[in-house]
Amino acid sequence: MAKGSFTFVLHGHLPYVLRHGVWPHGEDWLYEAAAETYLPILEMIGHCVLHGVEPKFTIGLTPVLLEQLAHEHFKDGFEKYLLDRIARAEQDLKEFEDLQNGHMAYLAQQWAENFERLLNQFKALKRDIPAAYGSHARDGHIELLTSTATHAYLPLLFEDSSIRAQLRAGLASSHRILGYKPTGMWLPECAYRPGGAWNCPIGWAG
Repeated sequence: MAKGSFTFVLHGHLPYVLRHGVWPHGEDWLYEAAAETYLPILEMIGHCVLHGVEPKFTIGLTPVLLEQLAHEHFKDGFEKYLLDRIARAEQDLKEFEDLQNGHMAYLAQQWAENFERLLNQFKALKRDIPAAYGSHARDGHIELLTSTATHAYLPLLFEDSSIRAQLRAGLASSHRILGYKPTGMWLPECAYRPGGAWNCPIGWAG
């Protein structure tokens, strides 16, 4: 049997939500993703490296996501988000202890400790999540992908020059924020079209 190859690729993207409300589809969406995905992945990478295991997987982080994670507004808001979650979990812990509900008190304690660990991790990274990913990529532990500048659906861009501009701007943005030049690219929705002159497949409006 012929041997094949396997590439484990993760993809990270969120629309631009900073200063566009809080909940359910505003900034809390980004804070939840950072707390439940982007920091835990970094923790896993660090744990593997510490024990002599090379993760060797690929992750795509879009410029739209990176621009948000690198923004001071996100950094301040995310810290407040974690502090709020710690306070909520501690309040739950007290209420469940008063009710003598040991199981729920245990769960509340676990959540409080989880958010405290995330806050400490965030501070240890100097609140710079993208830089931590860039550092691991430079050290060869992971491979990073970029994407188009605005996560544009490329087949709907009629001019090839517009597509090239999206690709160039996306790469430049990722390089600037990560301190590392990604070696590949995730196409939004995995969509592409043949090069050259292009007509709207559904006709022009009006």
